[in-house]
Amino acid sequence: MLSRLRPWWLLALVVGGLLGLFSFLGDGRIGSRALGLLANLASPWAVAAFFVGRVAGSPKRGAAAGALTLISGVASYYLLGVAAGYSVGAGNLVWITVALVAGPVMGLCGAVVRTGDGWGLQAAVAAPSVMLLAEAIFVFFERRAWLWDLDREPHRISDVWVLAALTLAAALMPAVLERRRIRSGVVYSLIVVAGSIGATALGLLYRVLVGSTRLT
Repeated sequence: MLSRLRPWWLLALVVGGLLGLFSFLGDGRIGSRALGLLANLASPWAVAAFFVGRVAGSPKRGAAAGALTLISGVASYYLLGVAAGYSVGAGNLVWITVALVAGPVMGLCGAVVRTGDGWGLQAAVAAPSVMLLAEAIFVFFERRAWLWDLDREPHRISDVWVLAALTLAAALMPAVLERRRIRSGVVYSLIVVAGSIGATALGLLYRVLVGSTRLT
């Protein structure tokens, strides 16, 4: 249904607004621990920008659509926060910067999947899976999943489901997107390598944003 929404910039604004609302509700306003965790991850935002870029059509419009999606998402999130009485500081500009970088890249990849071929297509198809796998690896190490005791901490089962969902989505998405046009060996090699590098980058970004506090 969203693919029928025209023009593309209106689709970007609608999806961005929904992303902002979802993340706002995820800040302790959603009863489900799993949904609350998903609402505070970056990969759903990146995947959303990817699919909006794919709908937009050309690489130029795709990049613009991806940027607008994430910028409007960040803006709606902070507007809702201000309306709820939260303060918005200069540190929040970091997320706007991230949106300005990640949005165009993911939107461009989405458009390339629809219009491109060759190595560009392989990289573009891998892009959303890279984000999903990178975040799964990041959460696994940030939350020290190897120390979890599911008998004593049954709430961790939700975390396990989120990690499994991210990993499974990363594995299945290339086949769902462009099974006939991709070189599976190339695409999955890109996903594993770039996903591992991306997890390290996410860890560094997290340290910059929130210091040494560990996810719970």
